[in-house]
Amino acid sequence: MGCQLVGSYIDTHANHLTDDLSRNRVLSFLSKVPTANPTATPVPHQLLDLLLNPLADWVSLEWWHRFSDTFRRVLAPSTRRTYGAAMNRFNNFCTHFSIHTPFPVTEPRLCSFAAYLADQGLAPQTIRSYLSAVRNTQISLGFPDPRDHSSLPILKRVQAGIQRVRSLGGPSAHLRLPITAKVMGRIRAYLEVADIAYKELMWAICGTAFFGFFRLGELLPEAKAKVDPAVSLMWGDVAVDGRDKPTMVRVHLKRSKCDQFGAGANIVLGATGQPLCPVTAILRYIQSRGPSPGVFFRKSPSEPVLKLWFVDQLRDVLAAVGLPRHQYAGHSFRIGAATTAAMAGVEDSTIQTLGR
Repeated sequence: MGCQLVGSYIDTHANHLTDDLSRNRVLSFLSKVPTANPTATPVPHQLLDLLLNPLADWVSLEWWHRFSDTFRRVLAPSTRRTYGAAMNRFNNFCTHFSIHTPFPVTEPRLCSFAAYLADQGLAPQTIRSYLSAVRNTQISLGFPDPRDHSSLPILKRVQAGIQRVRSLGGPSAHLRLPITAKVMGRIRAYLEVADIAYKELMWAICGTAFFGFFRLGELLPEAKAKVDPAVSLMWGDVAVDGRDKPTMVRVHLKRSKCDQFGAGANIVLGATGQPLCPVTAILRYIQSRGPSPGVFFRKSPSEPVLKLWFVDQLRDVLAAVGLPRHQYAGHSFRIGAATTAAMAGVEDSTIQTLGR
């Protein structure tokens, strides 16, 4: 005996209760239906097995591929990588403490996991991301959202304590120092005696990353196989406002960490007339590179500059000028740009806008 599921669209204005639930507005929903049970009911595992079983008789291969692809695309690739690392840590945590049934998670277990991560030297921001990964997995398994019915006050206090210990000089696994304007000056001075092609390439990337508040992954691919014209920074994504005396360079960013739907953004770098001028750096690199299509930052027409290669080269330069190489990373440009802007009196809201 079988059954047929039939659905029909109901406009949001006529279906405001469902709209509240779909947007996780639980308090709004309960205010309209005070008799509703505030405790969510987990999806029965029998139904989950039926829906997620790719071998079920009613499932077509095309449907399964579409479902899997859509489910996977809920998270950005970078977020999936972070969540994967987080779940590896969570599995290690469960193994270490002999937790044989990790889900559904409870607030005490989340508190223990947060303390476990802090003890390993992870930063508070990373711990928050890892807790979000556990929450995402819990929801994916059909259990209630752990934040639905409680503000998790104990977990909040644990996180505040971790933040306080960190601010007082607690353990740190990944200390990243900012690349400020002063550090940029030392990098430039060192590159002055380097091979001209190498100098123009390295300095153009440094200037673009610093003055544009760029994440390094927005400028450089992680691997040659991951170069994608729909996402990567290409020759056509960089433009100047004139041939004779350009005053600005426009960098078109097609997608970023906080722009999951690919709306894109244009980042304008203005000429400063100073030694650190990003416009001068980019124009000199363009002259050295030549006007040909392909990845914008490249060592040769067939060899793009990869993120790890650049970070290694950058650390070598920083070590050569007497700075601790392992305390700098690609993100140091964004940190340094924000630090420099704050020291210059730029308002926090403006810095947040510049950082996208």
